[in-house]
Amino acid sequence: MSTLDIEAPLPRARADLMPVLLVLALAIIALPLVGSVSTWVTLTFAGLAMGMIIFIVASGMTLVFGLMDVLNFGHGLFIAIGAYMAATVLGAMADWTQSGSLWTNLVAVLPAMIVGMLVAGAVVGASLFVFAQSYLQDGLHAVHEVVAGIPPLALLFEPDRWLLWLGILFVLSVYYFPTGVAGRLREFARRT
Repeated sequence: MSTLDIEAPLPRARADLMPVLLVLALAIIALPLVGSVSTWVTLTFAGLAMGMIIFIVASGMTLVFGLMDVLNFGHGLFIAIGAYMAATVLGAMADWTQSGSLWTNLVAVLPAMIVGMLVAGAVVGASLFVFAQSYLQDGLHAVHEVVAGIPPLALLFEPDRWLLWLGILFVLSVYYFPTGVAGRLREFARRT
């Protein structure tokens, strides 16, 4: 029978340098094809930045899918709306974005980011508001007609109280479905 040696050092993890070397090799191979070193540096950093953005978007979608078991393409929609609005603002600020100064270009990015975030947020808010006003008020109106003879319930289910019920529905959905609807159904199926 062997005993465990507590004092023995842990084995060192082997670093995988192949992805880093591949990126460097491709960047160096592209240098003669581009011609200008400044253009090559710009394209290299722009390509790496775009790759990082795609990685962040893919990680977000994977996280949502992994936690909720629901593939949510809404993230891509909001990213596309925000990017479109940011590109529109940058196009309108052509004098700033085409200047030779780095600081002028960086300052032009700030309004583009703000407008992109505002428009994407407005789309989410407007969609939720239309849903709540239309469908939730109709449902409350139907319930109000059923319980009209019971004064406390009739007061509680007034169609004008749709914002209260929207909050209650949100809290209940987070409380009862923390793993998402599909995760909750899967858990229920395992128990039966």
